[in-house]
Amino acid sequence: MQTLIDVVMIGAPVVVLIAFFFFPTQRVIFVASLLLWLFLPVHTYDLPGLPDVDKSWVIGVVAVMGVLGFDRQRLQRFQWHWADALMAAWIVLPIFSSMHNASGIPANALYDGVTSSMTQGVEWAIPYAIGRLYLRDLSSLQELCYVFLAAMCLYLPFILFESLTTPRLHEIVYGFLHYPFEQSIRFGGYRPTVFMRHGLMLAFWVAATALLSSWLAVHAKKQTSLQRVLILLAVVFAGLVVLMRSINGWGWFVGGLALFVLTVLTQKRIVMYAAIAFVPIYIGMQMMGLFPNEVGVELAVQFFGPDRAQSLSYRLENEALLMQRAMARPLFGWAGWNRQHVFDAWGNVVTVADSTWIITLGRYGVLGLMAQFSAILVPVYLAIRHTPISDWRKYPQGLTVVMAILLLLFAYDNLLNEMYTPLYAIWAGGLIALIRPSDIRI
Repeated sequence: MQTLIDVVMIGAPVVVLIAFFFFPTQRVIFVASLLLWLFLPVHTYDLPGLPDVDKSWVIGVVAVMGVLGFDRQRLQRFQWHWADALMAAWIVLPIFSSMHNASGIPANALYDGVTSSMTQGVEWAIPYAIGRLYLRDLSSLQELCYVFLAAMCLYLPFILFESLTTPRLHEIVYGFLHYPFEQSIRFGGYRPTVFMRHGLMLAFWVAATALLSSWLAVHAKKQTSLQRVLILLAVVFAGLVVLMRSINGWGWFVGGLALFVLTVLTQKRIVMYAAIAFVPIYIGMQMMGLFPNEVGVELAVQFFGPDRAQSLSYRLENEALLMQRAMARPLFGWAGWNRQHVFDAWGNVVTVADSTWIITLGRYGVLGLMAQFSAILVPVYLAIRHTPISDWRKYPQGLTVVMAILLLLFAYDNLLNEMYTPLYAIWAGGLIALIRPSDIRI
């Protein structure tokens, strides 16, 4: 099966390269970014002296190939925005973190920092640049939204197959199961994963699809075949959210619907501002030990049973240990080589890090945490601030607010999980690009 993996990972950019000759560059990049993430294997190449290479790198190669080879004028028309500095800070911070922790041979620290920055550049900066370069108007935003819906429709049979049988498509196609199988067993059935890293990652995409199709079904042109299709998609994917057997997916779907309804009914930006502010407030309270975690555990017992409550309690206990460890290097963190973890007397790692925020805090400190979450939340804030309230109910103008809400839900997910995909960075870059031109120039 390794041969098949190699053929797929190497052949995918070749197929996309051919597509660039026949179709618009923007469309090819949108389609390829989504389909490659959905269908390529969860496989990492450990190359000596280089960062680990996975399907994020394949998407990055495709995007760079398309822009430089077929659409270079996009770069010439590019205009910087001050918010781009937040993403740049997130990309370069690993170098400062590694050098701050340098001991022994400085070259080793520099290697760690440079390779980590390269990885974050591929995973974050290139998709962010796709959004900045190609989501310049509402027509391109519409295209990305419909490409996303089409890709998820293509994924639908595979999700249903794993939901009704067992989540082993990755093993059937690529020859190995990339996660502990017991993690897929939930609520008397199986949580689908297909070709994503984890079922929680797929659950978020399904919830996002249900939310997007629901908004489009309500606001698209009435009494048309497109609206009827969108209504069908909204119903199907809302039902699929339930079949995903993911508490997180259920929560993001319900929470997203609540934000949609509140923003439409109140027509007040303060609702979104408060939702944005919750993220740094939560992190700050956790760091100061002020957040009532025991209440969350008690609620988990009442609504989801003792097993899920025990899982939450275990996660919070580990976060407390990791927090204590992180505070020994508060500004720049511990950098690489798992130094952000707690070890026993024999040098074994005894902590588990599940949430993005605690992982980032441990590796890159408070500065890294601020850079990463600012790169996510500032685009949301700017999109809400600069989109006229009168446009929030309009199609397609309101899609900007929809994308802002979906990106905000990803920020919320980072408080609990580490399930990044390039699509979120595309959204972040796109929200900056969609701000009216008078706001884009430095």
